Amino acid sequence: MPPRLSIRDLAAQIGVSHTTVSLALRNSPRITPAVRKQVQKAARQAGYHADPTVSNLMARLRTIRTNRRA
Repeated sequence: MPPRLSIRDLAAQIGVSHTTVSLALRNSPRITPAVRKQVQKAARQAGYHADPTVSNLMARLRTIRTNRRA
């Protein structure tokens, strides 16, 4: 089985930062539609799939950070 493709690997292939890839895959409005589309297309072509366990953990951490600031 080939090693799992990470966001950092995908970012290196596209030539953007891993933060840009992360935001684009989450449909963040902070990323322009053109870049978002490019990243999502590259992710599909590369066969990238988010790890559901990591995704859930990160969503929880983002929620906790947002609530602390309020």
